[in-house]
Amino acid sequence: MAELDLEAIRAALRESIRTRGLRPVAREVGMSPSGLMRSLAGTRPYGPTRLKLSEWYCRDDAGDRRTARDVLIDQLVERLPLRLRNQARQKIRDIVTMQA
Repeated sequence: MAELDLEAIRAALRESIRTRGLRPVAREVGMSPSGLMRSLAGTRPYGPTRLKLSEWYCRDDAGDRRTARDVLIDQLVERLPLRLRNQARQKIRDIVTMQA
């Protein structure tokens, strides 16, 4: 599975913390403030933590959360003809759900 750029996520988190504060951002990410700070300090986050950070990062401009899975699926289908994208997205989601 492709991974999102951890440094890009950290940069976005730092900016959000700068403008909104540590506690609100940590709450939004679903982490403790101290855990979030450890992740920003350069430690390699474990899988569940990385997923939380990625899902926070993958929200759309309206602030709605998009899972990292949905972002990756969108990347997979972006070069397909527009008329086929929704069908392909759904088929991939079905396969991923069956595997989970």
